[in-house]
Amino acid sequence: MTPHVDQRLSAYIDQDLAAAEREEVESHLATCPDCSQTLEELRGVVTMARALEDRPPEAELWPEIEARLGAAPEGAGSPARARWTAVAGRSGLGRWQLTFSLPQLAAAGLALVLLSGGAVWIALRQSPMRAGAPGPIAAAPGETSLQRFPGARTRPASTRPAEGESGVAPAQGGAPALEPARTDASVASFDESKYQAAVAELERVLRDHRDKLDPATVRILEHNLAIIDRAIDEARRALLADPANPYLNGHLAEQLKRKVWLLQRVTDVVTHNG
Repeated sequence: MTPHVDQRLSAYIDQDLAAAEREEVESHLATCPDCSQTLEELRGVVTMARALEDRPPEAELWPEIEARLGAAPEGAGSPARARWTAVAGRSGLGRWQLTFSLPQLAAAGLALVLLSGGAVWIALRQSPMRAGAPGPIAAAPGETSLQRFPGARTRPASTRPAEGESGVAPAQGGAPALEPARTDASVASFDESKYQAAVAELERVLRDHRDKLDPATVRILEHNLAIIDRAIDEARRALLADPANPYLNGHLAEQLKRKVWLLQRVTDVVTHNG
């Protein structure tokens, strides 16, 4: 029996086959109902695709983004950087407002979606079920709103923990300060109680200084934090199916640290300039 030619039907429709190979496919189609049916289905897909209307997006977002970027005060620096503006206030200290650029925060949110969601999906596809294994990391209180965020100062962004450090250091405000999670995060070196303490303190500080953040920045921060929280939930659900999986446990620890790190970056600027 002649092997089916379904793998070559797409090239056959597009007329990308050499003459001899095309003749071979046509000879097979004359005697194979299955491949003939597949060919007709593919032709139907091509017909529908050609009939689709090529429409532009309903809303053009770039003009609004460009206007925001162009509104930056002279000397404010690159639009990809955070900026603040002093406004006259009481005690001569002034009142300032912090605004992160939309492209910067939107890009961070997209990267988290791709990295977090994709990593869990791959782990679920490749990891077998294990029985009798220890349970996953205990769930931390779900916090997705910036209204509940606390804050503590962090070490400078350029500072990295020395070799062998766990990535957790005391902050100036007394709360634990966590560095951005590393890709080799392990459950053994991850203390979730420190994560919970850091989140609680970071939420308190951000709540106290919320009026110093631009409303658009608050919305984008809440959106990105919701993305991280979804990644945390996905990791916990995956661990229910494979609790002993070291990668999934490490991935959960990494996402928890990412959340603390993002909160720290914002509260560090808020408290430093407040």
